[in-house]
Amino acid sequence: AICVDLDDAQMAALRAGMPLDEFLHELSHHGATHVSLPELTLNRLRASGGLTPHTPTHPHSHTSPIGHWNYLHGDADLTRQIALELAARLPYTEADTLGDGTLAFAGDLTTIGEIGLGFDACMAQRVAAQGLGLVPRPVSYAWPEKDLIHLTLAQAAVFGKFVAFDGDMILGHEMHLDETLEAMEREGLSLVYFAESRHQKGDWFVAKRRAPNVVLAHRFTPAEMIPLDLHAAAHHWGALARERGIRFCYVNFFKVLHATDPMEGLHYVEHIKEELEENGFVVTPDVGLPTPVPAPNKDELAWAGLASAGIAASAISNALNLPDMAAVPLVIAAAGGALALPYLERPRG
Repeated sequence: AICVDLDDAQMAALRAGMPLDEFLHELSHHGATHVSLPELTLNRLRASGGLTPHTPTHPHSHTSPIGHWNYLHGDADLTRQIALELAARLPYTEADTLGDGTLAFAGDLTTIGEIGLGFDACMAQRVAAQGLGLVPRPVSYAWPEKDLIHLTLAQAAVFGKFVAFDGDMILGHEMHLDETLEAMEREGLSLVYFAESRHQKGDWFVAKRRAPNVVLAHRFTPAEMIPLDLHAAAHHWGALARERGIRFCYVNFFKVLHATDPMEGLHYVEHIKEELEENGFVVTPDVGLPTPVPAPNKDELAWAGLASAGIAASAISNALNLPDMAAVPLVIAAAGGALALPYLERPRG
């Protein structure tokens, strides 16, 4: 699979003066299979201009239950969605919308701003309309409670079956990863595991417990992209798929170094697709998840151990020329130990 970062796609479309829907169509035409879907937060919406601080005409007259009243103005549908999410996740914020499309909530932006608030359904529809799959990217934040984790991952499952957690931590790290695993299991979600970069805390814990519902992925860091151009990077993608088992390419565009124009990102995706196909792979949204290697059951291991241990013990007895009185108990003890060993071994997952 080739997944393009949504932020990069939006940036390239804006700088090229092209409608986003048209750019997404071109991405699909050039070989992309997925686009990421980052989880909404107040911080993200403020940074993008989706929500801006606003003093309403008629602010709340009653005292804020916690912190102070905050007012953010934006599209009416967006503020309504955020108010519903805040009410479901943090009811004590008393989130609501005012008549002029302003979101009002109690607390403070530093604390509330980092918390994940679900996904943009309208953006998801626009991406899916161009034939592209979606890869939800839940965010991590301070004190993620069990109910918040389950709500976010249940919402993620509505939009896609692969989850690529955002940032440097898996949601729930480090004391709530069992809740994360429980939610992923219930929702049938597969982990996009950046196995080569290993930059996310908690990823190995989730990966080893979620196998085989794990897809090996890679994402070049900005530092790794400095010595590359799109041709060299495409060659690296082919090598990663061939030699390291990577099946999910999470693609960021070249922007400053080795970048001529915003539309070059489309050619980069096309080169990746061509390189993968030249290495014998098929680029498809239906990524093949690994199949567990069949392992013998305990009975088979026990009987195999019984025979080999008995033969070995008998050979040692003969080599040392032991009398029957010592040789027979040695053979019996060795065979019995080998027979019992598979049942005594502690499971390792």
